[in-house]
Amino acid sequence: MSNITQLGKYLRAAREAKGMRQTDLAANAGVSSAHIHSVESGKIRGSYQVLLKIANCLDLPVDLVLKKAGFPIPEQTNNPPMQLEDHELIKLSPKLKQVILELVPILRKHIGKS
Repeated sequence: MSNITQLGKYLRAAREAKGMRQTDLAANAGVSSAHIHSVESGKIRGSYQVLLKIANCLDLPVDLVLKKAGFPIPEQTNNPPMQLEDHELIKLSPKLKQVILELVPILRKHIGKS
């Protein structure tokens, strides 16, 4: 699966988890709903600036979104990946599990700096 396809699936899952429609996200990010559809379906990657706006609208870590889009982001964590199967969150949908798993290292990084 390409970076662009993975990015689109990730953003769609995050948007749906927040209960937003594509038109809501588009309005909040200042782009057309057709543009959001194209990013989510993996047709386009989206510019750096648009991805920043989308990440902010969805309350996603900007560095994770940019990394998924193929922009170079230095790796900043040495923590092993969390396994949700070992946790009570196993009942979540696969999409939501993936979003959570990708957020864990970012949260660990920020919590460690507090």
